[in-house]
Amino acid sequence: MTISLEREAQILRYYHAEHWRMGTIAAQLGIHRSVVARVIAQAGLPRPSRRRRASGVKSG
Repeated sequence: MTISLEREAQILRYYHAEHWRMGTIAAQLGIHRSVVARVIAQAGLPRPSRRRRASGVKSG
């Protein structure tokens, strides 16, 4: 599947600037998740760091 440069830019913006997950981007744009993964991989940009969530279990 070939997608437009505009669509590629949209995918990269959602992923890197908005911090959307690949599945969310795919659902929003109506494309397969593998297409989103391919665009992100071809861009060669580092994956954004995700903050770890607290476990919610209090110690002590």
